[in-house]
Amino acid sequence: RNKVLNANTFFANANGTGKPAFTQNQYGVTGGGPIKKDKLFFFGAWEAYASRQGATFLATVPLPGMYGGDFSGFKNSSGAVIPIYDPLTQCGQYGNAACGSGTIQRQVFAGNRIPASRIDPVAAKMLAFPIFAQPNLPGAPFTAIQNYAKNAASGGNNNQVNGRFDYTATEKLRVFGRYTRWSSNNTPFIPFNNGIYGGDPYSPETYVTTEGVMGVTYLLTPSMVLDVRGSYGRWNYLRTQPFTGIDMGKTFGLPSYMDQLLPIIHGGPGTSVPSYTIGNYTPLPGQPGYSNSLIFSIDNDYVLTPTFSWIKGRHTFKFGADFRDMQNNY
Repeated sequence: RNKVLNANTFFANANGTGKPAFTQNQYGVTGGGPIKKDKLFFFGAWEAYASRQGATFLATVPLPGMYGGDFSGFKNSSGAVIPIYDPLTQCGQYGNAACGSGTIQRQVFAGNRIPASRIDPVAAKMLAFPIFAQPNLPGAPFTAIQNYAKNAASGGNNNQVNGRFDYTATEKLRVFGRYTRWSSNNTPFIPFNNGIYGGDPYSPETYVTTEGVMGVTYLLTPSMVLDVRGSYGRWNYLRTQPFTGIDMGKTFGLPSYMDQLLPIIHGGPGTSVPSYTIGNYTPLPGQPGYSNSLIFSIDNDYVLTPTFSWIKGRHTFKFGADFRDMQNNY
């Protein structure tokens, strides 16, 4: 399936972003048959599934001039400029004159522009990263609310392999085995094209499930049957953060000790983009501090189930045990 015959969505059409992505493919092959007549049989299967589905992402991002301190376009819904005050002019502070009876306690930056010398170097590097994308829509009048729209796709790839054999060793002994491996990989949702993930899933997730089963059935007598089965299951899960291993000092100008301490504090392999939220603008929930902590998990399950069945007259007795060793490493 794909988007060729799909209608555009209402909001994507209104924003001029075109049809959202939609691609879905599912395919596979199976085969089976005898290897040795009346003795050994096999069956195998492979199936794959891949999908990409777009969603219209609507956000409010800072105006280009704001990155350099120009807030002359920072307006309310009436079109009036929202003043940016100089905190160093606070009356009664920093050697300034005491506050009077009036309501004005600080002075507005000239032209509503913050001088470049007053912008913190860490903030400048963070904005230059960038955390947001540049606006691609005019947004609401004066306020420029919802001034960014994009069709961003998410999805994933799944693969499954199955194999089985059945072997009749003698009239009394039969053996079978099965192997299954299923893997899934979610692709990231990156609406700002800056490598920071958003939406759901919050970040690429990879997990692999592997199973193996062996079974032996032995006919002790016409009325006694022994069946023994053993299995192993393994689940391997990994969720990563964006920009793992980023140099906090060089990239953001943060203290160099963060590169050594943060991996210890987080218990992860390295550093990543810090979580920043700026009021009135749309952050991406994929940043650390939301649900995007790095997760690594391996589960192992070992199972052994011997069963003995005995037919006695009009009664059937069944005895058995279930041994399990379930290991969870998170």
